[in-house]
Amino acid sequence: MISKDFTEKQIRRFGGLDDYPRWSPEGEAELVIVGRKFSRCEAHLQTIADEVIAIWTKCPKPSELRSLLERDHSDFVDPQCVFCAGSGWKIVEKDGVSGAARCPCGSVPPRPGLAPPWPEEDTRKRGDISDFTKISELIQ
Repeated sequence: MISKDFTEKQIRRFGGLDDYPRWSPEGEAELVIVGRKFSRCEAHLQTIADEVIAIWTKCPKPSELRSLLERDHSDFVDPQCVFCAGSGWKIVEKDGVSGAARCPCGSVPPRPGLAPPWPEEDTRKRGDISDFTKISELIQ
C-alpha cells in the first residue's frame, strides 16, 4: 500500500477542480482511502491524478476515482520499479533454485505475442521485400 502522505498530496492536487471537498475533511479522507486502497503504486496514482487534472473540470467522487484506478489495473506498468523494471516479474531464490514471482508493484506484463524475426533496426539493414524480389529476378 502506498504512503498516506503521498496519497494526500496527490488528492490535494484536485483542489482547483469544482466540487473538491474543501470544507469536508471526511470527503477528502474518503478520496485518500480510495487512492491508497486501489492504487498499485505511487506512479499509478500520480498518473491518474495527472489525467484527472488535465481533463476533468470536477473533482471525482470516491467511486469515480476507484473506477479510474481499477480501469488501469489491466495495463499498468511501472518502469521505475527496482525489482522488475516494469516486467511484472521479480527474480526469487528458494533452496538454491531461482525462479520468477509476481512483483508487488503490480505491473502487468505485456500480453504474450510473436516477436518479430529480427529487431526493427535490422530491417533497414536487410532492406524490404522488393530488394529480395529484385535479387531473385537477377538470379533467373
